[in-house]
Order: sequence, then structure tokens, then C-alpha cells
Amino acid sequence: MKNDSIHANEHLFLPMGAILVYGRDDGSREQAYVEYFDMDAQGHPVNGRPLTLSQAHALVESLQAGKENRTAFATPRGLLPPTVLYVNPTEGGTVIWYTKEARRYLHFTDGLGIPCGEAPLPPLVWVAGKQGLRIFALKTRNRPKADTPLYHAPFFNVYPDGRVCMGNVSVEADRATCLEDYMAQWEKAFFHSRFAHTFAGHYPVKGNIVSLWNGLMGQQGNFPKGILKPHTLTLKEILP
Repeated sequence: MKNDSIHANEHLFLPMGAILVYGRDDGSREQAYVEYFDMDAQGHPVNGRPLTLSQAHALVESLQAGKENRTAFATPRGLLPPTVLYVNPTEGGTVIWYTKEARRYLHFTDGLGIPCGEAPLPPLVWVAGKQGLRIFALKTRNRPKADTPLYHAPFFNVYPDGRVCMGNVSVEADRATCLEDYMAQWEKAFFHSRFAHTFAGHYPVKGNIVSLWNGLMGQQGNFPKGILKPHTLTLKEILP
């Protein structure tokens, strides 16, 4: 074995030790014996001895830390934002938050005959993660609780279960992406998409959705929550 070195981040890494796993000659892995070796100046393994319990624990912790570094994301800048309802920051993780009544600029395809512009929105619940985005509406202005009723989001491009058809738009996150930015990126992606269609048999509001948004464009009042249709789910039922 030659004295190889590895360059990483402009630092030189030299071999300091080696772990050798012995197995049975019949290929069985049911029993194994592990030794730790020091490395001499020429990069040769020397002074082999059984791997100690503390060395084994250190190895496991190192591997676990490496996995967490690869999978964790969406860490808050400081205190958890008050609008956040749930966070699972591991691989395949999910963030759930809500937004209050607001006015947002909406984009519609030409075929709908709805002008693009600002309109009032109801409170919304957002469920975002590596599997995509789901969105629901609320009638309450208060922070939602586990048993708070959800309503169908009154938008085009949303399936009956709340999943949003985002087309080719996706939001990626890693450990460098803070929670606040992650949430903002999903909201931006949603509102910058063009609303185009409903899905067969799914009518997200009471009445005609095209007439609803045509009437709301440029309106200064609040969103008419009476047209929201109850969903079969509550907040606790959408928790992963």
C-alpha cells in the first residue's frame, strides 16, 4: 500500500489509520472480526489490534453525522417562525406552515379569460417537501390547531387531495437553505405559476371558479370565505 493522500477543500489529508474486516473463508458474513491499524511514514498499516468499543462508537457517530449533513435541510435562522406548524428536517422531510389573509398577484392562462392581477386570498395551509406541494384553505384567522377544519384551496391546478400541479417548477433545498427561504421559495413558485385548469370532476369552490376570480381581480375587500368547500381532512390528518 502506498502513501496516498486526498485533496479536499485545498487541504491535504493523509492516511492516519486503517480498519480491516476479516470474514469466514466460506463467504458468510454472520461472523466478522475487525482490527484497527496505525499507518507508518510510508503509508503501510502497522500495529494491528482489535477495534475497541470507543473506536466503534466514534466510527458510527462519524457515519451518522455524515448522513445528517447530506439529508438535513431547512434550519431556521433563529427562533422558529410563528407561522410554522410542523418541521421534519430530515431526508424526505416536510414543512407545514400557514399564511394569513393577503393580497397576491395571480397569473392566469389566456384561455381562462381572467385578467392577471392582485386579488384577496383566504388564509392558507402549505405542506411542502421533497414530494412536492399541497395547499389547503382556512376560514379561521387564528393559528390553526390539530383539529382545525381544512377547506379546498380555491385555485386552479390543485388536485382534490391538495396536491399542486407545478409543471416543471420544483424547489430544491439543502443544509444551506434556511427554513424561511425554503417557505418563501415555495410560495413564489406557486404564485408565479400560471393557473390553467381544474381537474376532471373536482370543483374547488361553490359556484363557478372562473366567475369567482374575475370578480375578485382588483377588489379591495376580503376573500368571500362562504364559497370555500370543506375538505375531508383536518390538520392533524395531513401530518406525515
